[in-house]
Amino acid sequence: MLNRTPFLVLLLVFLTGVVPLFAAGPGGTTEMDFSLSFSASHTDNRDSLDTDAAEDNLAIHIKPKIDALLDRRRTVLGFFYAPSWRYWSNPNEGSQNDTELHQDIGVTLDHVIIKRLKLRVRDVYNVTDDPAVHKDGTAIREDGSYTMNRAYAGLSCLLTKQTMINVAGKNRIKEYEDEKVRPDSDEETSSGLLTFRYEFSDDFVVSVVASYTMFEYETSFDVERGFQSMGYYASVNKDLTGKLSASAQAGWTTVGYDDEELADQDAPFVSARLVLTLSPMTRFSVNGSYSLKDADVFPFASQRNSRMGFNCRHDVGRSGLSLTLAGSYSKGEYEREMASPSAPDEAFVDKREGSEIALSFSGGLEYRISDKQSLRLSQSSATAKADVDVDFDRNTTGFSWKVIF
Repeated sequence: MLNRTPFLVLLLVFLTGVVPLFAAGPGGTTEMDFSLSFSASHTDNRDSLDTDAAEDNLAIHIKPKIDALLDRRRTVLGFFYAPSWRYWSNPNEGSQNDTELHQDIGVTLDHVIIKRLKLRVRDVYNVTDDPAVHKDGTAIREDGSYTMNRAYAGLSCLLTKQTMINVAGKNRIKEYEDEKVRPDSDEETSSGLLTFRYEFSDDFVVSVVASYTMFEYETSFDVERGFQSMGYYASVNKDLTGKLSASAQAGWTTVGYDDEELADQDAPFVSARLVLTLSPMTRFSVNGSYSLKDADVFPFASQRNSRMGFNCRHDVGRSGLSLTLAGSYSKGEYEREMASPSAPDEAFVDKREGSEIALSFSGGLEYRISDKQSLRLSQSSATAKADVDVDFDRNTTGFSWKVIF
């Protein structure tokens, strides 16, 4: 059973005790911004199903937002609230309404305890039906309405001018509204990280990281999908030239499953990213990774995932126009040893082992009317071919407008 602790409420209570410190502190500033956004998108495959079952949908969102920032030198407190009204022309009758009210709430805290010791706290709570499975910033499979809470707390200590150590904890809870979806999709992730960072120069930084993560799932068919992951890796960030920078990570991951019938597994973890700044107006990046991670497909517990992607952005002079282009390729390998042997055949969409290949592309055109107003057009496509899940193709066209008051 997942932990239903209301992290947001607890965090807000904690921050309430911090607010008086701001009033008592010398100087400082208070900022507040209001914004309003309108977006509309049309897709030819609302639920990411195979072609024969695909249904189109027009989605409209209207979202006002308030951002507040209280800065009292050693302590900075931030808050945002963004309710949104959503309309779907063709909702899924089993799990969605044609109109719904969503919520996004977030709080941040940065506090310098002493000169070399800093505390950071973050908590974001969402009620939404936005796409639920993302790879490299692109939605692959879309699910129904859900609530999500993401909490982070970290303590960093600057040991010397070049050396820093950071201890952090993260928690994410995701719960679906649809009672039919919840048993297979509700999940909770908790992790702890210890990072040692050394800065050889302004353009050359090396870090060593140790992490421990627990994955918990609600599940049907009496299948245990939870597992614990231990990771160790080193990372390097280096400016190779004035226009080219690179980052790389390499290490090892070990996974232990809650299901005693599943043997522990381990695998290398590698990732790399190159960023090329051709000019102040043009930026291009490529990235890739390989890891043993949590599964995107029920009833598997984990997957071996390979991913490649690219992003490009170009600002057209002083016209206010910006062009963006992105793409990604990922392959998730699901082995028989990653799902409980006791899971019945009806728990699997298709085969008990195989792969899922996902390919996505997106492009956008943004026009900044002014510093406080912008328009955006976008087009995206996604394709998935899988032995262990449903194949699908999906195309989405979108438009958005945002204004800051």
